Amino acid sequence: MAAFCSLKNLCEYETSKVVRFQSISYGSLKWSFHMFVFLYVCYVLVTDKRYQEKDSVISSVHTKVKGVAQTDSRIWDTAEYTIPMQGINSFFVITNIIMTEKQLQSNCPEYPIAKAVCSSDASCEKGRMDPQSNGIQTGRCVKYNATIKTCEVSAWCPVESMKGAPVPAILRSAENFTVLIKNNIHFPKFNHTARNFSPKLNISCTFNKITAPGCPIFQLGDILQATGENFSEMAIQGGIMGIEINWDCNLDKWFRHCSHRAVVQFSLLNALKVCFLMTKRRDKWFRQYPGYNFRFAKYYKLANEKEERTLIKAYGIRFDILVFGTAGRFNIFELVVYIGSVLSYFGLAQFIIDFLITSYTYPCCKSPIKEYYFRRKCESALGPKWTLMYVSYVDEPHIILVDKLLRTSLQNVKGEIVQLQRDAGDFTDTTKLAAQCPDRVPALAKAHELQPLKSKGQTSATHDRPSWCCCGKCHQTQAFREQLCCRRREGSCITTSALFEQLVLSRSTLEFILLYKEPLLDLNTETLNNRLRHCAYKQYIHWRFGSAEVESSAQIPSCCRWKIRETYPSEDGQYTGLGRKDGLEAGPEGPGVVGPRAAAPIGGALPHPPRCQSRSAAGRKMEGGPDSQPAAARPWWHVRRQQLPSSALRPAEPSPRRPAAAAAAAATPATAMASGALRSFLFEYDTPRIVLIRSRKVGLVNRAVQLAILAYVIGWVFVWEKGYQEMDSVVSSVTTKVKGVAVTNTSELGPRVWDVADYVIPPQGENALFIMTNLIITLNQTQGYCPELPDNTTVCNSSKPCAAGYIGTHSNGVQTGKCRKYSTSVETCEIFGWCPVENDTRLPKPAFLKDAENFTILVKNNIWYPKFNFAKRNILPSINSTYLKNCIYDSKTDPFCPIFRVHQIVEAAGQNFQEMAVEGGVMGVQINWNCDLDKSASYCVPRYTFRRLDNKDSDHNVSPGYNFRFAKYFRDASGTESRTLIKAYGIRFDIMVFGKAGKFDIIPTMINIGSGLALFGVATVLCDIVVLYCMKKRYYYREKKYKYVEDYELGSNGTYGTQS
Repeated sequence: MAAFCSLKNLCEYETSKVVRFQSISYGSLKWSFHMFVFLYVCYVLVTDKRYQEKDSVISSVHTKVKGVAQTDSRIWDTAEYTIPMQGINSFFVITNIIMTEKQLQSNCPEYPIAKAVCSSDASCEKGRMDPQSNGIQTGRCVKYNATIKTCEVSAWCPVESMKGAPVPAILRSAENFTVLIKNNIHFPKFNHTARNFSPKLNISCTFNKITAPGCPIFQLGDILQATGENFSEMAIQGGIMGIEINWDCNLDKWFRHCSHRAVVQFSLLNALKVCFLMTKRRDKWFRQYPGYNFRFAKYYKLANEKEERTLIKAYGIRFDILVFGTAGRFNIFELVVYIGSVLSYFGLAQFIIDFLITSYTYPCCKSPIKEYYFRRKCESALGPKWTLMYVSYVDEPHIILVDKLLRTSLQNVKGEIVQLQRDAGDFTDTTKLAAQCPDRVPALAKAHELQPLKSKGQTSATHDRPSWCCCGKCHQTQAFREQLCCRRREGSCITTSALFEQLVLSRSTLEFILLYKEPLLDLNTETLNNRLRHCAYKQYIHWRFGSAEVESSAQIPSCCRWKIRETYPSEDGQYTGLGRKDGLEAGPEGPGVVGPRAAAPIGGALPHPPRCQSRSAAGRKMEGGPDSQPAAARPWWHVRRQQLPSSALRPAEPSPRRPAAAAAAAATPATAMASGALRSFLFEYDTPRIVLIRSRKVGLVNRAVQLAILAYVIGWVFVWEKGYQEMDSVVSSVTTKVKGVAVTNTSELGPRVWDVADYVIPPQGENALFIMTNLIITLNQTQGYCPELPDNTTVCNSSKPCAAGYIGTHSNGVQTGKCRKYSTSVETCEIFGWCPVENDTRLPKPAFLKDAENFTILVKNNIWYPKFNFAKRNILPSINSTYLKNCIYDSKTDPFCPIFRVHQIVEAAGQNFQEMAVEGGVMGVQINWNCDLDKSASYCVPRYTFRRLDNKDSDHNVSPGYNFRFAKYFRDASGTESRTLIKAYGIRFDIMVFGKAGKFDIIPTMINIGSGLALFGVATVLCDIVVLYCMKKRYYYREKKYKYVEDYELGSNGTYGTQS
């Protein structure tokens, strides 16, 4: 992460340090993953057209049915068998009917259902209303026929006497009817408009998938045949058909020439797919309430002014036209976004191989090869800590890490065995330099100066052996961290070793190191002993720990520390002891050695002078060991640079699994270069080198962020949102059936029974139904002259305010210019219209049909998920006919019953039915299908919720409720036309079906995994901010993280060093 601390940082660039592993296995594994990811990305790019910008279709549909059918005594044309619908994308064709003619309001025996059969008047309850009955019981038991008695009802008589649909269907010849479907679509984002037929359409054509796939005229029998259904069978009880029009448009310019025929027929449309969906199934559980039917009535007025009607129960087929689709056009931004989103997939190879490399730390996966690669990949950055201590024992081969507050002697604390990365070069480089180049060390004038200095009067006096000492050379001390011996077990002290004398105490070696760092250092100063002593400390640490990186935390045993002090004592005999955060004695440089020098190698990192370039065989052997650095990582003086291919500059160290034949170079440089390049491309694996920061604070921040991201990816994306699934939206059809009767008694209508044909208007709708609960009725209206309803614009005293031909916004007719009496006290302008005019100023309260709260609604909902070819309906397989006839929906006891009582729907939405019934309103019945298709289909069930959709707010009371007008027309014997005008108030129930189904799919799984892996980079960014900007040791960590490389151009034309 860039550090913009000054303007010069703007001209810096950061890049990850790369470690290249020459491994056939890892190289092959890398390219296998990359090839798999590349093929997957290309497949998704082409098949899903991810390079395109998408837009959803906006559609309008218009249908026209043609055909004539003949029954025994009647000719049926379009006006009779096509019933207008409330929906706009559907049409209905009658195929079968039950007709009950000459019904009048009177008393008659009920149809013999189980609850209506009686033997005496005692079995009949006066005023009883049942959802299945045709009227209100009078309390009498009368004969229905010669063998059966039923309760008498007040209803439209005679009641409907046939319950089963006629077989065969009365209008079975409707299979020869044709329907013209005109579909206009628009993609607003691309301003592209099309329709499903061309101007040159042959109107005599009929759709055929092979011979006429572009014809928009369909024969009804062919539609059913395409779904595998028999029209004659389906015509008996009806059903629902879906005509699905899928517009899949590719608007790329370079593809349009491939669909020239489609362009001519469908106005630049590339593909039109028409398929048929049949929601009616033959399964046993689909036989509950099969088919599709509803009732409506035709009303007549007799000579005695009584009203008569013909009740028709219509069976038929409802055709729902489902239009959907998308258009796509090439967009460079979409392509870039897709490419950016899939780049993280290529990191899967690095993620998996790095996991294999780092898995050696687990007991079950230990391997010397993995450990070797891990050491090359990871570099530790150990920040100075008060509790962090490194310990080395001469009788143990390991480095011990102690990271805790000491409660006892450091000698007795058990720590963790760690492996430290050795510094570049070998420790013996410096000592060999001192031995091979004695002329570099200035000759001292006096022989006694070659001997270690001692303080006056100081001797190696005997002292009490501490209990924690195992070598007998340690001194007593109170500080726990200073109570450390060079051994774990009893034995000789390391200070008695000749190597200790040569590497740590040798004055010539120490002076050479000091002169190498500071060539003009005065070796005759009084403070030289202090500098030699501090240098000896560093030499011991580099010898025993192999890394100057841990200098600030490495602990020097008491025996070694005092041996060095005795050899190079302080002038005043005073020592500060161990610094607070260091294992070194405090000196001129502060407690220990901190700052930039702490990170500098003590021994092997020093470049050789020109006269000391040669090495002994032993030195070369040590450099070739497993702890030595590759040639690419060594200083320039370690390798003789030759003009050879890059493969020749690779380390000569033995690489695990490296083929022996790879060491043999090609015959010629060109062949070697080609061979090396190919081998590097195929059988090498590159991975960023990692800096391991051993800090609890940073580690906890990193793990906390990673844990939060992991919880989000697993918990939210995969578990809650089911990100591993492909999703599909529901395609639905809804039919409703209302049951119930109500009785009223008014001065205008007298006693009257209201059944389904009276209060359900219109008789059918698309995903909606209307139940009338209140009304204002105006009887016997005829075309004529009459006074207007009085308001501010119609009240008059003379003809002057009345303008002939004037039509106001709220007028009931056209003014004639005259002023007439409306009542004994009010005069209004005369109009020509339907007279007498409607007076809607007085709304009945309570509601006219207040008993409608007990009506029941059966909702039949068929759903389909086309992507998974999964269909179901809300009458579940576990529901039988007995249960269905008696159940009423209850969210707790009967949550899957599809029969709802009206007042329960309203109350579930927090409303009061009697208040709502006065002015009407709009209720929403929400059916939610959220299906996990990875589970059994039995878990895919509907969930019902209810809410009021229109705004009931006291602050917004303009035009409240829901109402409309309709009329019943009559013609008397003289040919005069009259009508009854009804302003109907009521509740419209909108059935809203929504939901999604999901099923496992590898593509969304891979997309979400890739997105999740990319999110883990957030943890790195946050931790970099903490480490590089917020921590006290940020400069130390920054030095470990960054490797600074100067601009090559700055020195390409200059001369480095001196020339002789």
